Amino acid sequence: MLTGRGFTLVEFMIVVLILGALAVIAIPRIMAGTSTAKANTYGTNTDLINRQIELYYSNTGS
Repeated sequence: MLTGRGFTLVEFMIVVLILGALAVIAIPRIMAGTSTAKANTYGTNTDLINRQIELYYSNTGS
């Protein structure tokens, strides 16, 4: 006999369905945030490299 403890299969499947729906919503947002962060890093690195090149030319005079 069942003692009434634990989840039924239907309850477990509903939980899995809800978690899957949340994952479908969250994963594209996370990926978009990652690509935005990479683009910002690229821009910052490019600015730093340009400043270093300008400093080099101003220090060496060439």
